[in-house]
Amino acid sequence: MEKPYSIIPHLHRFSLSDRPLPCIVENNLFWRLIPIEDIFIPVKAEIHEDIVKIDVASECENDYCKEVLSTVRHLLAVDISYSNFLKTLEDFPRLYKMAITYSGLRPARNLNLYEALIKIVLQQRISLKYALNTTAKLIEKWGIREKWNGYSYYSFPPPEKLMRISTSEIKALGTTTVKAKSLLEIAKMEYNGDLPSIYEVNKNPEEYVKFLTGIYGVGMWTAELSVATVIHDYSIAPAGDLNVRKAFSKFLGLQGEKEIREYTEKFGKWKGLIMYLMTFDL
Repeated sequence: MEKPYSIIPHLHRFSLSDRPLPCIVENNLFWRLIPIEDIFIPVKAEIHEDIVKIDVASECENDYCKEVLSTVRHLLAVDISYSNFLKTLEDFPRLYKMAITYSGLRPARNLNLYEALIKIVLQQRISLKYALNTTAKLIEKWGIREKWNGYSYYSFPPPEKLMRISTSEIKALGTTTVKAKSLLEIAKMEYNGDLPSIYEVNKNPEEYVKFLTGIYGVGMWTAELSVATVIHDYSIAPAGDLNVRKAFSKFLGLQGEKEIREYTEKFGKWKGLIMYLMTFDL
């Protein structure tokens, strides 16, 4: 990890008090179950942004501790060099000023494409708060829950469980038929091994964006955002997102998805972080 590092504002913005998504966030604490093979391991991270340190506590056996730490690093995006990002923006004063304002801020990542797709399908065309509540209901009803040191830890419903739930039961959470059917297809694909690993997606993210749009209920916005939240850089981003279009129109006078894509292409692996920061306070 290196300075500047900031992720707590993101965690609080995309969390609900005492409810699992599947992570639970309280002040500078972040905890959830991490599935490794057929085991669900309780993991709690205490984030110290001022000294750039994360203390990790978990109930893991020696064989899994290294993988637990690697997963936490992935989820909390500690491998991103914000100083290198700033260097990329030195010739773009307005963007550089924005990046300084949000010094070190970056989005957390999703565990895998299975979780990313479920979360983002549920976010389609509704408010973020409503989507987070629906996601929490799904996890509370069918997810894995374990107690450790007086805290409840959660993980997403395993695909073999989710795929057997009826469309009507998922709709009862407050979502649509299309979304319910999409979640069932995603779960079946994960169970059958048809969803790519993070390693595969990182090798060719553009290819897998196209692949994901072949899933029922997954359009370009959902596919791009799902890939963007698991890969190790910011080379994929949802330029068609409504808030992205509003932000680029307001700050840079760019109109429409095509102009945004053409403008941000020059920033390569950082374009998604630019879009994220620009929309953070909208």
